[in-house]
Order: sequence, then structure tokens, then C-alpha cells
Amino acid sequence: MEGEGYGELQLLQASAMDEEFQWRGTVEEVAQWKANLAAYEAGEQPREDTVHFSLWVSRPLGVWLNVSLNIGNQNTTQPVITATNSREDLLPANELNQFVQDRQNEIARENISNPVFDIYTSLKEYVSAYEEHVKSPLTEPLPEEITKPSKLDMKRIIFWSHHLIAPSKRKQFAAWCPELHVWGLFKLGYPGFLCFEGLASDVDEMVRRVKSMQWHAISARVEVTYTYSVTEKDTDPSTDALKSCTLARGRDIPTRSKLRVDSEEINDMGEFVASPYVAKRELHWAT
Repeated sequence: MEGEGYGELQLLQASAMDEEFQWRGTVEEVAQWKANLAAYEAGEQPREDTVHFSLWVSRPLGVWLNVSLNIGNQNTTQPVITATNSREDLLPANELNQFVQDRQNEIARENISNPVFDIYTSLKEYVSAYEEHVKSPLTEPLPEEITKPSKLDMKRIIFWSHHLIAPSKRKQFAAWCPELHVWGLFKLGYPGFLCFEGLASDVDEMVRRVKSMQWHAISARVEVTYTYSVTEKDTDPSTDALKSCTLARGRDIPTRSKLRVDSEEINDMGEFVASPYVAKRELHWAT
């Protein structure tokens, strides 16, 4: 059907408040998606694309749906939908995703239209039973009442590039690092290296953006996942986890002001190898 996916995208945006619908992509990607949607609404020929966005399902539980949706074509491929939440103690993410998968299977069997909207509304109803266990979000919790995670999933990844020198690419990477709260370390020239480290979900988004550039001269060489154990002294677990990262070593990190995650460039290979930021064994594997 012509305009496949556009109608559902309009339906989702109309059903959610502004803060409950968030695009997931680069500035250029989001601008293109909005332009495509505006053109469709103006009656122009629908353009084929794949859009990425998130839907806020439950505020008290912090439940989000992350969606990749084909629009503007007759492709019958199901949208890619995953669920995340911040209250694993009440509703595990694997249970949420099992619900999503089961519902997607039913939608495929019954050929139900607007699958994302169906899952969005069905999941809202499903999680409502758990929301009563959470205090009203209008009541500001005391610091000691805030539930802290016991651990955080972290990730460090190294890309190899045949030649890293283009100013446009370097500026793009440098802009993404503070936006996604991911540390970056770049070795310019030949051979080029890109190192990223931070919370696993943030690094995954960085990897998605890097790969979306369709840059043939770059490939992922090493990926390391590990766990940051939260202690009683951690007042802000995510910030403390970022401060503990390998790529944060040697940087001027403020003790009181807000942490600004950034990137750093190195020109010389010897300097890169000797850098305290890069684990030697990982670099050996990368090369």
C-alpha cells in the first residue's frame, strides 16, 4: 500500500505527548525523516526510508519502546521493537520483551494493521498493573528512597580505519561524544583508530551511528563488555561509572561541577600505543 508506515507514524505522534515521542538518530537523519513526513502530509509521493524512534510507555516504571520502522514502501518486514525500563525490580526487561515478541507473532498471524501502535497500546495496558506499586511521580522522593541499580553494563569498542583525517567526520564524532555521554579517543592519519567507552546502551547507539555513515574504510575490531558495581558512596551511579572508564584516565575531571564527557585526538601511533587510555592487549588485537 502506498505510503505504508507513514499513516502509523502520524497516528503514533498524535497519540503521544511531545516528550513521549523521541526520534533516535543523527541531526541530519532526524531532519530528513521530518522532511519526508512533511512531504507526505503535503500530498507528495511517499519516500522510502527506515526511521528510528522511542515511545514513552510508562513514566513511573520508566518503560520505553525503541522502534525501527520501514516507511513509504510495501515491505512487509515487521518493525524491530524492543522494550527497556528503569524498574527491573518490579518488571524485568526480558519479561517486557517477551510480551512484545508474543504480540508481534500474533500480529503477523492475524495480519493486524498498525503493529507498532497495537504493541504500544497493549504494553501500556500490560504495565499499568505494575504502576500501582510505584509511588506517585508527583511526590518527590527523598534521596534515601531513590532505588539505585546494583550494577551498570559498560562497553568499550575499538574501530580501525584505513585513514582518519576528514575534518567533517572528526567533528561529527566529537559532537556525538558529549551528546551520548560516551568517551572518545581518536588516532588520526594512517592507520586510524576510533575508541569509544561508556554505558553499554550509549555505546551501542554510537556504534549504530558510526555504521549508519556507511563508511567502507572502517571496521570494528575489538568490543569489550564489563560491569560497573555500584557502591553506597556512589551518589550518581551513571556519572561515577563514566569517571571509572579506561578512556577517562588522565583527563581533567571536575570533582564538583557537572561531568562533561568528550573526545580526544592523538596524531602519533607511538603516542597512541603509550597512552594510558588504551589497554595494550586490546590494541594488539585491533592491529
